[in-house]
Amino acid sequence: MDKDFLYRVGGEKIPAISWIAVRIALIYALSSVLYITFSDQIVHTFVQDLEVATLIQTLKGWGFVLLSALLIFVLLQREIRRFQEVQQRIVQDKLQFQTIIDNSTAIIHVKDVEGRFLLCNRQLEEFIGARPGELLGKTDAEILPGAQAGQSRKNDLQVLEYARPMEFEEIFEAGDGALRTYISLKFPLRRSDGKVYAVCGISTDITERKRTEEALRVNQERYRVLVENAPDAIVVYSEASGKFVDVNSNAERLFRMSRSALLECDPMMLSPAVQPNGAGSAALSRAMLAEALAGKTPAFDWVHRRSDGKEFTCEVRLVRIPPFEQRLVRGSIGDVTQRRKLEESFRVLLEIASRTAGNAFFETAAIEIARILAMDCVLIGRISPEDHERIESIAMVTQGALSDNVAYDLEDTPCADVFGKTPCIIPSGAAAQFPKDALLRDMGVEAYAGMPLFSSNGEPLGILVALSCVRLENAPLVQSVLQAFASSIGPELGRMQAEEALRKSEQNYREIFNSTTDAIFLYDMESGRLLDVNGATLEMFGLTRIEALSMTIAQLGRGDTGQSLEEAIRNRPGGAQAPFFEWLAHGKDAQPFWLEAALRNTEIGGAGCMLAVVRNITDRQKLEGQLRQAQKMEAIGQLAGGVAHDFNNILQAIVAHAGMVRMSVPQESPIHADLDEIESDAERASRLTRQLLTFSRNHENRPQVLDLAALVQNLARMLLRLLGHNISLELECPDTLPSVYADPAQMEQILVNLCVNARDAMPKGGLIGVKLSAVELDSAFCAENSWARAGRFLRLTVSDSGNGIPPENLERIFEPFFTTKGLDKGSGLGLATVYGIIQHHQGLLHVRSAPRQGSTFEVYIPLSGAAHETDARDEWVAAGLG
Repeated sequence: MDKDFLYRVGGEKIPAISWIAVRIALIYALSSVLYITFSDQIVHTFVQDLEVATLIQTLKGWGFVLLSALLIFVLLQREIRRFQEVQQRIVQDKLQFQTIIDNSTAIIHVKDVEGRFLLCNRQLEEFIGARPGELLGKTDAEILPGAQAGQSRKNDLQVLEYARPMEFEEIFEAGDGALRTYISLKFPLRRSDGKVYAVCGISTDITERKRTEEALRVNQERYRVLVENAPDAIVVYSEASGKFVDVNSNAERLFRMSRSALLECDPMMLSPAVQPNGAGSAALSRAMLAEALAGKTPAFDWVHRRSDGKEFTCEVRLVRIPPFEQRLVRGSIGDVTQRRKLEESFRVLLEIASRTAGNAFFETAAIEIARILAMDCVLIGRISPEDHERIESIAMVTQGALSDNVAYDLEDTPCADVFGKTPCIIPSGAAAQFPKDALLRDMGVEAYAGMPLFSSNGEPLGILVALSCVRLENAPLVQSVLQAFASSIGPELGRMQAEEALRKSEQNYREIFNSTTDAIFLYDMESGRLLDVNGATLEMFGLTRIEALSMTIAQLGRGDTGQSLEEAIRNRPGGAQAPFFEWLAHGKDAQPFWLEAALRNTEIGGAGCMLAVVRNITDRQKLEGQLRQAQKMEAIGQLAGGVAHDFNNILQAIVAHAGMVRMSVPQESPIHADLDEIESDAERASRLTRQLLTFSRNHENRPQVLDLAALVQNLARMLLRLLGHNISLELECPDTLPSVYADPAQMEQILVNLCVNARDAMPKGGLIGVKLSAVELDSAFCAENSWARAGRFLRLTVSDSGNGIPPENLERIFEPFFTTKGLDKGSGLGLATVYGIIQHHQGLLHVRSAPRQGSTFEVYIPLSGAAHETDARDEWVAAGLG
């Protein structure tokens, strides 16, 4: 049995110490028995002499001792040499074993049942950071942190308990503080009697492997995530099985099949028999797979077929994937239907944009959208300029053909959520969602797609709508195509509306430019050439448009001093920066007229220009003269009124003193004749005072509803006596004339003063005409006659056939004391009194006269209704409410 041997060395069994002793004793005993037995027989045989025999026996005893010692020496020497050899071989084996375990990459150690190290290699010492031999006799708790020591001891006890090899994954902290992961194989060591006396552990560092495995796991997970979330469908084909061995979820969606169903398919089961290029799908797929397995990456278009039989075009890219010995090919399959539709959309947009514009662009775009998306109706609409809650279509296609445009309200339609906001896609049930939308209801619309249209600057302009009577299968495709078209339709719509607005603006500008009564012209500041003129300019300067545009500003007109308009502008009062100036010009007919010019610098096409707005202010100048005359007359009237009051007081004193003298002078005294003359002169002076008071409006007025025609007819006889025999009087006084609200005495005085003034203008006789008529002055008449005021009047016209009034005197005839008669022929208050009475009655007075053509005085008295209103207004103002 093995227990009889110390151990084996090099395959040789080395006996135990007890067995060696037994063997030496046996050899010694056998040798002694043989020596004694044979030596005694020889002595008894050959020696008869007793003494000799005794001596020989003595010598034989010593010889036995010597031989025994020699035998024992030889035997012991032999065994000692063998033990030395064994010991040397043991040391060599131990050194060899230590060398082997020290050069092992694994950590090797032996611990007894108490956990003390009996053996360890250099890897463990280096891992702990200990000197050689330092760990022997120590436990885990003395060299490792608590948790790690406890883990190691727990595993050792488990091996001791079950007395069989076991494998553990252990984590230890190295001397540098880094954590390392080990896979430890631990097994029991037994004595010759089979009892376990120690645990041997062989620990292999698997930190890098764990990291690699973790990285591999992460990469695999990442690969799976990438594959699952890839935009394309991913399939893995195995040449060995001829089928797919892996697919992602996009492949399930693309082919509309479950994963298990796809893993039972081969490429031909998902393809038609023939591809669009005429090649057979089977042969072509084998060729592409062979290229991929050869290390190439073929990419090509392929028509696939779904489970429902519908075919679609995909872009396929094949690549060989490891492990290469399994001959696997990964295919990336992308549905390019949407991309091809978009490419077609952009191609179509480029084509129609290059060859169409305006409404033709929108109509062609609508037709192409309906064709590309197979829609039943496509509408391009813009917001109504009059009503921003209403859409007007500018292009509409129904069943592939253009149809009449429509208009509809945004309210209760899906377009209300689209215009100016965001796209809206309703794949199904559109008409049911918007039951009040007549268009959706009448067409039986199932699917709706709307896209807002914006201008280039982001202004909402309209909508792009596509309608289908069947459910939308690919809503993202529809939205992408509509967005592609909307990106061009919106700016084109904005451009068209901008051009339309520009045309309207230019038209409005041209209408305003040509319809204004002011002359407007534009000329170049360097050359002075006229660039544009309006109709008022042509009329003002008596030119044609062709003549004007061939002229310079210097040739446009000249003033009364001979300077040109260009010189007048350059030398205008206030300097070159003055925006306004007035100029007395001569027209084409040589008639002078006043101009007011407003100037402004501007630019056209980068060139400096001057814009001139010229107004004929001749009438305004006349009105300003009339205003100045009226102000002068008012001042004179105030002066005359004050003088008349004072003068009347003096006359009253003269008359009173004359009466007192008359009472104190006898009747027969000649002084009475002088007193009569004094009183007669005072009366004439009094009448003159009354005329002055009437002119100054200080005379008491007693207005009433008056039939002016009857008044004129009653005065006719008295007028004939007043005018003389060489003056003829013609009356035209219809009986149906309306009444006026006026003072009868003052109306008589107007008629008498005008007739006397006419008589004095005809010293050799002539004709005086008196005419009454009802007239209504409208705004148009007033615009042409600055002296007029709109309203209903009774017009009294007094005309004569005299020499007329010279132009230089025409503006002064109503001034008090102004007369062209001799000193004894008049006081100069007749027409001034007429002017004052008419002003007091809120009337109008107009004179027309020319040399040798007579004079006509027109008096306008407001009708009684208008007069009452004026009177009431005067009372209202007088009451302090104004």
